[in-house]
Amino acid sequence: VEEELMSQQKKMKGTEDELDKLSEGLKNAQEKLQASEKTASD
Repeated sequence: VEEELMSQQKKMKGTEDELDKLSEGLKNAQEKLQASEKTASD
């Protein structure tokens, strides 16, 4: 049972890491969008 628990936790950690990368990408995309909107409105 403990081994199963360990592999579950590893999977969770991997998912968390992927989520971090995704949210980081989203932040970057939003910043680029805002920057392009600024240059468009100028």
